[in-house]
Amino acid sequence: MWRARSIRTAFENAVTAAKLDSPLHFHDLRHHFASRYVMRGGAVPALQQILGHAIQAMTMRYSHLSPKHLREEMTRTERTETTSDRAQARAHEASQLVGVSGNLA
Repeated sequence: MWRARSIRTAFENAVTAAKLDSPLHFHDLRHHFASRYVMRGGAVPALQQILGHAIQAMTMRYSHLSPKHLREEMTRTERTETTSDRAQARAHEASQLVGVSGNLA
């Protein structure tokens, strides 16, 4: 088992060695995990248990959706609506044709 101090020290040494432009804290990894988990389709109630939060509102503060992810979700929804709209239009046209041919008979 790893001691908490040795993990933190290893992390801090890695951050220093990486010479990052912006500060990166050990706690930032928790936010990153939560965000990636949700963006990959993970369930928020499960994430709440994984993170050990008592209330879902706290879990939502940890799971940040990236702008790219939000755009992709919007695009996916638009495609679904468009496909659905086309299917409904075709069904309506077909019902109109059935009605017309029924009237002619």
